Amino acid sequence: MTAGKTFILGYTDENFGVFQDLPVIIFDDFTTASRFIDFPFKVKSSAMKMLKAKSKEVNLRLVYELMQLIDFTVADHKRHWISEYQNLEIAIPDSQEQQAIAQVLSDMDSEITALEQRRDKTKALKQGMMQALLTGRIRLH
Repeated sequence: MTAGKTFILGYTDENFGVFQDLPVIIFDDFTTASRFIDFPFKVKSSAMKMLKAKSKEVNLRLVYELMQLIDFTVADHKRHWISEYQNLEIAIPDSQEQQAIAQVLSDMDSEITALEQRRDKTKALKQGMMQALLTGRIRLH
């Protein structure tokens, strides 16, 4: 796993070193990129930090979403967690409100995923239609 754009680097059948204390936020110490993870994964980077809530009253999914709103500028290649990022504060509502907010955001993520899949299928259909039209298999009159 990586917290950055690649996200999943690959798959393994290994059982040793698999992170199972879920859910967790993975945080890249150099880029400050983060991801919410709710499935077992293998850590392959010393720059990756696994973040857990100190209290069961804190919804980790909501913390992740709030982290995405932090405007943190990465100026140079250094480890940011210990020196700066961990000291940032974010306001957390009561646990019932946290749960409601996290559910709405999760539902929205599901909807976005469904729309992206639909978009990808439509793009593939367009590509196929272009091929059929350009090769003359289908003629328009």
